[in-house]
Amino acid sequence: MRNVLKRHRISPASQKSSGSWRSFLGQYKDQTLACDFFTVETIWLKTIYVLFFIELGTRRVHLAGGMTDPDTTWVTQQARQRVWVLDEAQKVNT
Repeated sequence: MRNVLKRHRISPASQKSSGSWRSFLGQYKDQTLACDFFTVETIWLKTIYVLFFIELGTRRVHLAGGMTDPDTTWVTQQARQRVWVLDEAQKVNT
């Protein structure tokens, strides 16, 4: 988050009077989606990297899929698709 804000020259301290990251993330937790990988070792000694997303506000976890050799293109596409799905779900719920 900090790197994205820096890249766009946005200072989180100016948006929130306390200036702490904890308060900033707390304020925007309902709009924040985090992602990471976990690994699964198969019986054939292959490692599968499983990409997942978590909505910080609700703590809902979304599995995006797994691959033995994920690349940037695949991860980017999974992120796009997850945002589209969440956007559609929000439209239906409002």
